[in-house]
Amino acid sequence: MTRPSALSVTLLLLLLTSVLQVQALVMHPEEHPEDGLPDIPTANQTFAVNQPGMITILPSQVQYSFEESTSALQIFNNEVFMNWQTPQTPSLSFGNSHEQVWVRLRFFNPQPTRQTWLLEVRWNNLYRVDFYQAFRANSESSYSHQVTDVAHYQAGVSVPPEQLFMNNSTILFPVVIDAQSHGDVLLQVQSSHLLFAPLYLWPEEDFNRYQLSNLAFYVLALGMIMALFFYNVAVTLFTRDRSYFFYCCYMASVLLYLLAVTGIGHYMIWGGHDWWSRHAYDIGINACFLFATLFVRYFLDLRQHSHFWLNTNDLFVMVWSLNLLLLLVGFDFSARIVDLLALVSLLASLVMTATLIRRRIIAATYFMVAWITLIVTTFISLISLKGYLPYTTLTQYSVIVGFVTESILLAVALAARINEDRTKRDSALEQAYQLQIEIGEKREAALNAQARMLEIEQTAKRELELKVSERTRELQQLTRSLEQANRELANLSVTDALTGVANRRYFDLHMERELQRARRNNNRLALVLVDIDHFKQVNDTWGHPVGDICLRWIANQLSRLCQRSSDCIARYGGEEFALIFPDANLQSIHEHVDRLRADISGTPLQHEGLEIRMSISAGIAISPLRQTVSVDVITCQADTALYTAKNSGRNQVVMFRMDEDLGNLA
Repeated sequence: MTRPSALSVTLLLLLLTSVLQVQALVMHPEEHPEDGLPDIPTANQTFAVNQPGMITILPSQVQYSFEESTSALQIFNNEVFMNWQTPQTPSLSFGNSHEQVWVRLRFFNPQPTRQTWLLEVRWNNLYRVDFYQAFRANSESSYSHQVTDVAHYQAGVSVPPEQLFMNNSTILFPVVIDAQSHGDVLLQVQSSHLLFAPLYLWPEEDFNRYQLSNLAFYVLALGMIMALFFYNVAVTLFTRDRSYFFYCCYMASVLLYLLAVTGIGHYMIWGGHDWWSRHAYDIGINACFLFATLFVRYFLDLRQHSHFWLNTNDLFVMVWSLNLLLLLVGFDFSARIVDLLALVSLLASLVMTATLIRRRIIAATYFMVAWITLIVTTFISLISLKGYLPYTTLTQYSVIVGFVTESILLAVALAARINEDRTKRDSALEQAYQLQIEIGEKREAALNAQARMLEIEQTAKRELELKVSERTRELQQLTRSLEQANRELANLSVTDALTGVANRRYFDLHMERELQRARRNNNRLALVLVDIDHFKQVNDTWGHPVGDICLRWIANQLSRLCQRSSDCIARYGGEEFALIFPDANLQSIHEHVDRLRADISGTPLQHEGLEIRMSISAGIAISPLRQTVSVDVITCQADTALYTAKNSGRNQVVMFRMDEDLGNLA
């Protein structure tokens, strides 16, 4: 068994640490500005808004500063030193080493009329974004005039929906610029983990068209995830398979993550709940990896295939559980290391799956196909969020497409694994059947050999063999006669000699068997106990022979209720009978028994000129659907209902109702 060495795992972790350190240096170099560095945007950082449709604001067209300042007015008037810098990355990402950043933009409106645009910050999980637009005494000049007015708007997950400029699934601010004038904008972006702020400028009509198609894509993706979730929940309820259970948990986590990352959740579901708004994104990521790790554990059956990877899986389950717990109790540090944990988890799962594929484990091949899709799309999204790739439609939708594709492929992999298990089971049954045939053939060959030996002996001792054969035939005939007698005796042992119906012994066996079947099939079973009213007076008045005739007559009448082969009538006691009705319809049983009771009380028995009127009392008990009861319990309930009928005046049918709370007599 090949196991990854501790050295290789250590080198992998060191490599990841180095990558993150290089990333920090590339993203945020320690710049020391020279004296006299101009604090005014350069020409390429002031751009004219003169084209229709969406305008992507490039990082080279903005300036940023990590200096702390609480007054946008002072910044606009250059009253504080801000150390403005120009981003050197393809997308406007500032990593997670700072909690806030100032971003400065300058627009120019070349149109002869006043224009209004929408400034979109296309990252929905920022804690707070403050928008400031300056209005100067002379907007045509650069920064030589003092700011006379500042427009201020707020957005982000910490801002209630009613305080937003426009409640939407993305962050929007209005940019208003007079004709042939400049517009100065400041953004103060705050986040507890990732400072990422891709910027776009829209005419409102164009944005509405884009947002309509964007929401349609989100709804389609989320709908597919929800459909897979509910389908696999149903499969989980039927199969009780832990792989399906954790797959459903993973689907729910993916749904939460996508609702958070797309902004749909904050826009439509939890926008008014501050705690959920701030933590849904991080909870979604942690839950995704936690349940994905548990799903891998059972889907790949690590307990059977690899103790090393089982222990590694246990470690990742502990790490993700602890990280999620720390996040829930308010430690924001856990959100800062989630990228590293995610990268290590993805790479570890990749190595693990490749190792299992080398051992020819088919489930690992299915998992690799699905997991590679998510790894590629997640890597694209991650390096885009870190600023190594431009944040385009492709990178924006990549993780959504990856999750949807991976979810579908994992569902197919689960189905394929179950089909594989079924094939193995069928193959094992076929092998067992073939083995049984071979054993039968060998037994037959042995018997044939024995027959040949007997034939040789018969040739030598023909006369003795003839006698033995004759004796054997007689013995076989006697055996058949004995078997027939045993069958008749067995039949008599479960039949009441007087009435011809089943006796108490058969009732006990049949009742236990049918009650177990009802529990397996989740059906109801009805037990009816019938007692002949005042039967002692019949014996005392006309004698026991007439009483026996009455018992047989009552038994024949009750037998009319047993229309199905599974129904059963038995003599329970002296003048008591028991009827068993599997898969019973409550209303139908009560109506049939009550109708028969009325027929018996209204139809006297005619015997040798005698007219004997009798009546019966009956108690009905029904087994519950979702509870386990014994034969003694349901018999006691039917007996209770019977005695209620007798104590209430006889000649009536009483049903003992037992639903979820073991109802009362009715």
